[in-house]
Amino acid sequence: MFNKKTLLYISLFLMVAVGWLLAFWHFYVAEKKTSDKSPQNDEMDAFFQEEALTKEEKLAQFKRRMNFRSILRKWDFYSIKNMKETALQYYLNAYKRLPHDTVLEKKIWDTYFEMKNYQKAYEYYKRIPSWDIDAKLKDKMLKALLYTWNKNMRDEFNQIIAPKDLKDYYDKVLVCYTWIKNCLQEIRSYSWSVEKINQMQKNMIDYSNVTNSDPNSKYAALAGDLFKNKDYLAAALISQETLTKRSNYTSVLKIAGFSWYELWDYKKANDYLQKYYAIEPKDITVTYLLGIINFYTENYISSNLYFNAAVLNWYRPKTELQKRLAYNYYIIGDKKNMLKVFRYILDEEDTAQDDFAVALFTAIEEKEYSKAMLWANKWIARFPQSDMIYAFRWWLYNIRKDDASAVKDLETSLWMNPRNAVALYNMWLITKSKDNLKDAKKYFEGVIEVDKNWTFWEKADDQIKEITKKMKEQLTQSWTTAAEQ
Repeated sequence: MFNKKTLLYISLFLMVAVGWLLAFWHFYVAEKKTSDKSPQNDEMDAFFQEEALTKEEKLAQFKRRMNFRSILRKWDFYSIKNMKETALQYYLNAYKRLPHDTVLEKKIWDTYFEMKNYQKAYEYYKRIPSWDIDAKLKDKMLKALLYTWNKNMRDEFNQIIAPKDLKDYYDKVLVCYTWIKNCLQEIRSYSWSVEKINQMQKNMIDYSNVTNSDPNSKYAALAGDLFKNKDYLAAALISQETLTKRSNYTSVLKIAGFSWYELWDYKKANDYLQKYYAIEPKDITVTYLLGIINFYTENYISSNLYFNAAVLNWYRPKTELQKRLAYNYYIIGDKKNMLKVFRYILDEEDTAQDDFAVALFTAIEEKEYSKAMLWANKWIARFPQSDMIYAFRWWLYNIRKDDASAVKDLETSLWMNPRNAVALYNMWLITKSKDNLKDAKKYFEGVIEVDKNWTFWEKADDQIKEITKKMKEQLTQSWTTAAEQ
């Protein structure tokens, strides 16, 4: 139906478009669902801000946020999808237009915190008036400060206004950054009622009574309590000092590795967990985490060695692990093994449409057409209401030169969703190839309308002008022919 050049163009287009279009499709559904909810939570938060704002200021801020509600909804969608970097960009763009908006500031620092960029998180914490941060959020603020160890930490800590229990606890944690004995002394001498400190005191006594033969046991218990309380830097430093006394202490190696991982220091995390893994190779949690760490440090082959070991040891959740395996194979160019992994992924109960789309595209790219058609039909069986699968399956019919089935699939996709950009684009190619320029222009304009800001369409005007020019040429030619007759 199309020549090789056109098929190559289609392939390049889909390579760029697949991820965006699927995200758009999900967002379209999410937008539709959220549009029925009124008022939005963010809007209500803005309206009922702190008493320090006047009624006029509250109303003005509420109106400004109403103007950017689509940006806020997109952040919510991307946050739910765990696409934190994309969510953050939406928030930062909104913040440029709504400077000093406390609701946005809270969400920005919360996103930075979730991304483990604690220094940036703390910068945004400091912009929010102290009276507008409750005790729970104040706890995160103090953690963000203590995770970013610097020479001014104590001065910064002293300036923060927070409940006495929080200040008492983190004051002891700061002492633990210096030396184990100082830390133990501070905790043992504490005589007030902060639950976390009291529990640490009890654990040290209980642990020492059971394991008196090893003085490092109380240090291990201390590191474990700090990690449990999510005081990762203190846990890491206590663990490091303990390991200078007993280098093969397995539980402490694990605490050190996990702590540095949470602090985003993958090199240190890898060093400690490698030593632990050499002693405890059957620990599937550590095996999986080593796979993640090697992925982030771009050691994809090593990453897959760990992921495969985790699979063999029955790591759960299985699908998440398999997706990481498939992605690593894609990065290193091993499409054959990538497709093998997808055979298992697509049979899992929690498989998503995104998984089918990537599997289908890769199979077609590798000329595994029978496999691709099998997966396409399985996609339809699993998600019968999906318009995207029909927009994809047309490609397989086109390869088979089954024009009628190809067009039927695209028409079905557009009947289900008139805004499906893949189907619109492919209908444009079909009508253009048949010199049906009027319909080609209609479909092309439909694709542009779906997302006018998409970078693929930077030269969209040129395409429209080209089609319009050809239509005029055809019209002129028909007039000339008619006049000659």
